[in-house]
Amino acid sequence: MACILPIPADCVAKNLVLAFNCESQPVGEWIPGSISRMDFIERSKEMRIGLIQLSGIIGAERKLPHALMLTFTIALVWAVGLLWTGVASAGEAKGTLSYKGGGQEESVILKHAYLVEGPDAVDANTTVRRLVLSADDIGSKIRGCESMNCVDSQISEGLEVDFVGGPRLNYWLSIKNGRVQYSGTTKPASMETTTDQPDKLVGKLNLDDRAAGGPRVEVNFDAPLLKKFKRAR
Repeated sequence: MACILPIPADCVAKNLVLAFNCESQPVGEWIPGSISRMDFIERSKEMRIGLIQLSGIIGAERKLPHALMLTFTIALVWAVGLLWTGVASAGEAKGTLSYKGGGQEESVILKHAYLVEGPDAVDANTTVRRLVLSADDIGSKIRGCESMNCVDSQISEGLEVDFVGGPRLNYWLSIKNGRVQYSGTTKPASMETTTDQPDKLVGKLNLDDRAAGGPRVEVNFDAPLLKKFKRAR
């Protein structure tokens, strides 16, 4: 049994990316606004699924013929869906990070949120949950890391907060492509969570350390667990 999806004659393919299996049957479609386009491509590569991008081939306004039909094999779509269920995508963040490090104040719009987990760099018996907030989608880079400390180097415009169960929350920011950095601590009350589960963290961070020379951060986030690490370094 197959599902037929016709493409209208006036369809303009600008950002459509389809994944095909070895028999040239489409088994997935990237929908803008769902997972990031790069995450879709990376996951397709991991499953050894070929890709075809219908954009920029004969100009941005290329139209597809009305006769073109895409046949989706339901069993394959279902199987790919199951595989992707176990791979978390980038969460969402909405807010800003502002920091004045001895010069002009810099502001960063935070758009992406991730949750990672792994051993503490000082005490390997302690597990750290780390919330990563970033202006850029760095999910693929984080998934490529082999240790917790690798995550730090992926943040060029953003902030990370560590949860280790102590009286304070440790945080570290990196802006201006990593050229400006700052670390500090904040009271747990700065973090209000509405969902705090092993595989998901949702809430709001309201941090104001400007009096101590630190940042001002106000951001809502929905962060799924992206990866668990076995090594700190």
